[in-house]
Amino acid sequence: MASMALAVASIAFSAVYEWDGSEGWWMLAEPAAFTALGFLSTRWSSPRLAAAATFVLAVGAALALLRYVSGDGWLAVVEGSTWAVGPILAATAAVFLRRLEAEHVGAVEAARRRQRLDLASDLHDFVAHDVSEIVARAQAGRMVLAGGDERVEALLARIEEAGLRALGSMDQAVHMLRDEAEQRLRPVGGLADLDELVERFGSAGRASITLERNLVDEVGREVGAVAHRVVAEALTNVRRHAPEATEVRVEVEAADELLRVSVFDNGSGAAKSARDGGGSGLAGLAERAESLGGALEAGPREGGWRTEVRLPLKAEVKS
Repeated sequence: MASMALAVASIAFSAVYEWDGSEGWWMLAEPAAFTALGFLSTRWSSPRLAAAATFVLAVGAALALLRYVSGDGWLAVVEGSTWAVGPILAATAAVFLRRLEAEHVGAVEAARRRQRLDLASDLHDFVAHDVSEIVARAQAGRMVLAGGDERVEALLARIEEAGLRALGSMDQAVHMLRDEAEQRLRPVGGLADLDELVERFGSAGRASITLERNLVDEVGREVGAVAHRVVAEALTNVRRHAPEATEVRVEVEAADELLRVSVFDNGSGAAKSARDGGGSGLAGLAERAESLGGALEAGPREGGWRTEVRLPLKAEVKS
């Protein structure tokens, strides 16, 4: 680096220079230049190189002034060393500016990441839910409205296929928007919102749905949000992977300081393998449940499929 080369040359010159007693402003030119170089080197170089350059520049500034000190001993050393403070203070100011810049860049990146997560959350929680409702209505229409008309049957089948493709594309978009280290979505509902969620599901398809509550203790906001998400994801998966299901039951109960939320459906066994490869929502929710000290399970049961999450009523987020 050029600043270090100049400082080394100055140190070598100081070792052989003999002062003739003349004085002038030029005596301060080198220390001042080394102070400026200390700032520039630290501001734009790597930390290790900046530290080495600051040390060499500080030594060079001190020795440059010692050329013009007539005294000997500690007094001369102290007088020369005062000029070493210049490059050190300049480097300190540069470090402060670098830190401010790093914090600004980090804040901007955090804001962008938050926006991506919010967009992924909206896609997952609202758009995907609405598209799955379109798919469910198309499936119901094929059973009720077609009436043997092949054209109506084909039209509704194409609508269903287009909706399923849209849901698959949305899963990929959510994957791209999320960071690997942040697979958790922001809360959008709680246990109080389950009635509306269940009503929407029941009105969009032919499957009957019931909601059973056995809950006395209050549930924290984070726990309620995760429970709501599990129900929403389970119902979305019923629409996507078990359109033939005719009964769905949602159970919410608290016992032994645990909240248990279960979603059962009587979808056929043929849908089980498809649901194993469903969207990424349950995987992210399983991680969130674990961070709260709970667990999420999803899998086949006799006569259908079960999704269940168990969460401590007084959950604390684990780091």
